Amino acid sequence: MGNEYGRWARTREPQARAETLALRVGVVMFVVGALALATIFVLHATGGAPVLALYLTSVLCPLGFTLAVLVPVFSTARARAARERSGQ
Repeated sequence: MGNEYGRWARTREPQARAETLALRVGVVMFVVGALALATIFVLHATGGAPVLALYLTSVLCPLGFTLAVLVPVFSTARARAARERSGQ
C-alpha cells in the first residue's frame, strides 16, 4: 500500500498494537518479579528479613511469564483463524 510519495507505508492494525503492548507489559512484569526474587535471595543470604511487599512483587514473575508466552500464542491462533476464514 503506497502513500502519496509512492513509498510503502507500514500500517498496523489496532489489534496488533494491543498485542505488542500486552507482550511488553508481560516482559516488564517478569523482569520486575525476577528482581524481587533476587532481592529476596540476597536478603536471606545476608541474614535480613524480606518485607511482605517483596513477596507480593515476586508474584509478578510467573504472571508476566505467562502473559508474555500466551499473547503470541493467541495472536498466532487468531491470525491463522482469520486466514482460514478469508480463504487464503
